[in-house]
Amino acid sequence: MKKASIIIFLFVTIISLSVIPAHANNNIYKVQSGDTLTNISQELGVPIKVIINHNNINNPSNLYVGQKLVINIDVNYETPKDYFYYTVKSGDILWNIAQKYGTSVKRLVKLNNIKNSHDMYVGRQLVIPAKETQDHHNKKYEYYTVQPGDILWNIAQEYNTTVKNLIELNDIKSSYDLYAGRNLLLPTIDDQHNEPNQPIENSDPIYYFYQVQKNDKVETITKRFGIKISTLLDLNNISNTEQIKAGETLVIPLDKSNKFSYIKRVSNKLNNHYRIMSNELLPDVEAFFDSSEEALRRINDLDNVEEVKEGQKLLMPVSPALFSKHQIYTVKSGGEYIFDIAFNKSVTIRSILKANYLKDGNTKLKAGTTIIVPLDENSKTEWVEYENGEPKNSWLS
Repeated sequence: MKKASIIIFLFVTIISLSVIPAHANNNIYKVQSGDTLTNISQELGVPIKVIINHNNINNPSNLYVGQKLVINIDVNYETPKDYFYYTVKSGDILWNIAQKYGTSVKRLVKLNNIKNSHDMYVGRQLVIPAKETQDHHNKKYEYYTVQPGDILWNIAQEYNTTVKNLIELNDIKSSYDLYAGRNLLLPTIDDQHNEPNQPIENSDPIYYFYQVQKNDKVETITKRFGIKISTLLDLNNISNTEQIKAGETLVIPLDKSNKFSYIKRVSNKLNNHYRIMSNELLPDVEAFFDSSEEALRRINDLDNVEEVKEGQKLLMPVSPALFSKHQIYTVKSGGEYIFDIAFNKSVTIRSILKANYLKDGNTKLKAGTTIIVPLDENSKTEWVEYENGEPKNSWLS
């Protein structure tokens, strides 16, 4: 009887220990099968970075079942858009940080669960209330929510900033800091010094033309592009999954994909159309833009013999340049010629024309127009300035 009592006592003790807070203001969360930091954060209402810092997690992707996480339960955390992170540096004190970001020491102490001076160590990331920051500095801030597949370079290109600016503004230290669902602060907008973006909000379907490679299967293609097999088959009039052949072009509906969030967002700001010129036929369009006449007919609802007419507006696929190294460029005040942009970026005029479905290298683009500037190796070139017929300066020398 005594032995049974001891066993019962030990069992109750073990159960109790699993829910006893690690500290007065903390609880212990036991990682379950399938858990990620993202869903734990969402379920408990505690920012991912706070969980990482409180538990000294080196690899956020390497949680294991049964792992015990210390979770602060007394802090009323704001939603992600209301804060950002600051890394404590040598010599920092809470008063100086509070003054810099327009908040109070009391606010920082509560938000970061600071108990004593030992909690303020160099390298620690503090949660800073961003709303108070923007009110204090009287600046305009935008927030961007990171999507699956996003990288800093793409985000910087879309919002006309640099990777360095994003890193500094959001105190990003490693790739683990860029997780899906995180809200990034974007650089301050100065309306007096920035041209507005081209007011394009395309409602057209977003297509990509994919050329089938050797050994490709329908299943692998649909998985690669994040679409359903039935969607691909219906759009391309395929009745047999074994029917596809190397070299043929498939139309991929990217707007129905669960991937390529960056490409879909940027595509809506670009001109994905081409206007037919005098005496031009579809084979001419196909040859210049390395496209597919059959696929172009399919997305424009043209039958096999229907001819295009001068001035007709054709829907084009997403520019292949978006899948390579590139820059999203906004034309400056007063407008710019394509050849000037090509010269300044040290790329060929033809590469810019093809990427933006244009044919005239002398085109002057209006201020605020958004274009793609390809930066891959095939687009690069060395421009040389001439004066009186003689080379004046090699821009790259």
